[in-house]
Amino acid sequence: MDTRTEPGGDDSPSTTSLIADYVLKPGVPDEMIAADGSVRPGWAALMSAFDALGPIEPGRSV
Repeated sequence: MDTRTEPGGDDSPSTTSLIADYVLKPGVPDEMIAADGSVRPGWAALMSAFDALGPIEPGRSV
């Protein structure tokens, strides 16, 4: 399963993660995505929280 394309929570309004199109650069260390393509645990919770916000513009009050 590719965790980059599936949001972490069932209550997420979106079916596509914010990082769905994120691409690893060969030979470049990445703090968010492991070499196998999985989201590292500390980042998974943060990205899931961003995904749960939905498509709200930054700085826009709700």
